Amino acid sequence: MLLPIKIGGKLINRVKMDVEEEEEEDGEVEEKMDMKLKIEENEKELGKASLPNLTNLDDQQLKELYTKLVEEAKIKIATNAELIIADPNENISKFRILLKMAFGEDLTPLIREDIQKLSTATLSEVFVNILPGYKIHTLTEVEKGQKMKKETKRLASFEQLLLQYYVKYLKFCEKTANKLFSTKIDHQNNLSFSAQFGILCGKCLCLLLEKCSHFNYASNIISCLARLSLCKCKNLISFLPLSHIFFASNPGEILNHLVCVDQGWGGLLLDSICSAFSTMFADDCSLQISLNGVKAISKLVEKKKAYVPAQLISTLLFLNIKEIDRDGTEAKRLKKEKLIKKKQLDKQIGKLENELLEAIESKTFSTKLQISTQIMHNVFLIYFKILKRMPQTELLSPVLQGLSKFVHLISIDFYDDLMQHLGRLVEQK
Repeated sequence: MLLPIKIGGKLINRVKMDVEEEEEEDGEVEEKMDMKLKIEENEKELGKASLPNLTNLDDQQLKELYTKLVEEAKIKIATNAELIIADPNENISKFRILLKMAFGEDLTPLIREDIQKLSTATLSEVFVNILPGYKIHTLTEVEKGQKMKKETKRLASFEQLLLQYYVKYLKFCEKTANKLFSTKIDHQNNLSFSAQFGILCGKCLCLLLEKCSHFNYASNIISCLARLSLCKCKNLISFLPLSHIFFASNPGEILNHLVCVDQGWGGLLLDSICSAFSTMFADDCSLQISLNGVKAISKLVEKKKAYVPAQLISTLLFLNIKEIDRDGTEAKRLKKEKLIKKKQLDKQIGKLENELLEAIESKTFSTKLQISTQIMHNVFLIYFKILKRMPQTELLSPVLQGLSKFVHLISIDFYDDLMQHLGRLVEQK
């Protein structure tokens, strides 16, 4: 800032130098931005240039190069996966490396397919290990603008980044798995990369549903897997196992676990989907995710006119439901009984605390009972839709097993329809 000058008895401030300084600063910023862009462009060019030229290599050289590149890629995958699991907050950006490898970016065609499989399988295990035991709240624009403590802001930033990477991974797996429905894929060709990779992505989604059904976007995974259960690839076997890749304390041990992926493993996608649904139903205590699962199956039965796999219907037997609200008064009656019993505790506990506890328990129980009622309503709708059409005799067994297990929960409105359908089946036999 220059000193003012006096002209004609008036003081005049000189600001030319400030403008020049600002222009210089702006110029420096622009130069830095240009340099950054040039560096990024150079890195991309170097990445492309680093891809080996395979045209002049014979079979033996290709084999040696393949072995070398695969081992290097495996170590890279294992190292980055270990870093994320060891300290997710500090190494969250490593997801970009693994995702790029899963997408097949900057990989030579010689190893692209194998490394895509390894990266995709590894990412599912990494997410299983680091996803929190609660749903992450997506911040709104207003919430992002609010002031936060340093630790809170850091945690929020980490959670939002984790959610972004998770969404990218789920979309990629869903898109790849949906290619199994494409007519371009020869379902009888067990060596098709598209088919193998599609099944692998489906199995990754199954693993996430089994282990992380409490987390965000579980309902999206359920919908995707329900559709995949209809995929006509009964003879299509995945050669890539999704056995648990446990991450050890050093990359060498992790590499040994990743090597087992090359050894081959049989297993139908439908089996994995049904296993994931069964585990989800059996482990779900709140019943909210079970409701989503039952609705997805019910929607599928309606859309396909009951032409669905019998195994998928059998998963309903794992539902954790003991009682429902038949006439809408059951919850009120149980609430009243609990209130009477709780009165004995008034002398030992403060009255206000006791009333608050009763209100919370009653509300939780009432909500769970309502969800149970909705679930069983959808389950019986599924059974009746199948009994009405009965497109496949294989479906009769899981339906009758389900009716036997849940018959005490059936609404009286369904009894006439049930007897009518069963009577018709007996006549047909």
